[in-house]
Amino acid sequence: MEAAVVSSEHLEGFGRRAVLCAPVVAEEHEGQRTFAKEMTTDLELRELEDWVVAPRLLQVPGVADVVPFATNNVCMPTGIRVTKGEDYKVTVTVTSDWFDRSIATDPQGFSFRKMSFLMYPALPFRRIVFAKWYAPILRVGSKGGEEHVLDLKPAPPGQTKSYEAAFKPRGDGEVFVFVNDAVWGFPWIYGANYANNHGTAAIRIEHLDPVR
Repeated sequence: MEAAVVSSEHLEGFGRRAVLCAPVVAEEHEGQRTFAKEMTTDLELRELEDWVVAPRLLQVPGVADVVPFATNNVCMPTGIRVTKGEDYKVTVTVTSDWFDRSIATDPQGFSFRKMSFLMYPALPFRRIVFAKWYAPILRVGSKGGEEHVLDLKPAPPGQTKSYEAAFKPRGDGEVFVFVNDAVWGFPWIYGANYANNHGTAAIRIEHLDPVR
């Protein structure tokens, strides 16, 4: 049996998940490769990361978490937990161009001037009726009730890829992300309008408050 140790050096670029999972021992026996974890199981590491390490890291000023986001996701869980009344900075960096079907847009969303005629009947069914189409929205908690329409501005001004906004949650919980689009009252067609959404981004949530 041959064993190869995968050190943390081999895991650079894969974030804190990889660091938590090291050291990993790859064992090859009778032509089959298996992985054995030292000291703890993968499930235990995942629980440690989600409920202990990540929340504590995000309480440190300047520490941020970055997650990929697709605009056709009806409500994406980020795995990032925030604290009531704390200050955060959200950065949305476009990684592929945003389109609502054939309408070109960006993280600032669009209004009546770009709307197609067929979109008018859907106006009352937008997730946030008085917010722009395609505006990114943060929800705190899986059951809804607290939603924030981000007032995103280009950062730095004049460019079209990276946008920033302030964010202060009114409660504790995990952050969910979606763009403002119409949804329908029946489960089988609830998120049908999201199917023609195109574009991706990296979303960064940085905790700004001092350590207490």
